[in-house]
Amino acid sequence: MGCVSTETKRAQHLVNMPQFNESACDGCGVCVDECPTDAIRLVNERPERETSKCISCATCLLRCPLRCWVWPPGSKEKLQVYMAHAASAVLAGYKGRIGFVNFIQDVVRHCDCAAPSGEPIIRDTGIVFSFDPVAADKASLDLIDRAPIIPGSTSAMPPDLLGKIHRTDSSVQLTTAEKLGVGTLKYEIVSV
Repeated sequence: MGCVSTETKRAQHLVNMPQFNESACDGCGVCVDECPTDAIRLVNERPERETSKCISCATCLLRCPLRCWVWPPGSKEKLQVYMAHAASAVLAGYKGRIGFVNFIQDVVRHCDCAAPSGEPIIRDTGIVFSFDPVAADKASLDLIDRAPIIPGSTSAMPPDLLGKIHRTDSSVQLTTAEKLGVGTLKYEIVSV
């Protein structure tokens, strides 16, 4: 998601904008109160979203007590494909003169743009560095799967712990990036 313009970030997220299920709503207004961009307001006791203000952070979906907001079918996978394409475009400008560092600590259930993003689900695991972003992310996902799960934080279990938590396949972004020539899924961990 990083190193792109606000417009590009918004375009990536549009595919993953939560949809509203009106039949489940009782007009409580929690989504209105929790929306960080004031994109939702109550009209005739029903939420209405101003799409131009929505950043698709999913706070409405995460905070709604009746689960009136839902992910569009297939949107999580599409978002991963969009992110791989955006990363490919950004990295083309660096022509290999960049390194990648992943801090595998404070790994939480949700993206940090969502409020709340949650409590950590695994013990802090370490830091990954590589000149290959795909290898760094693949190694990070594998290390997350091997890390001790914090008791009571999730009922999901590896393999693909984060994918299971989000009901998707975490490898979509990485396999797309590999096909685009961004990097490779193959890696070797060298501890220092």
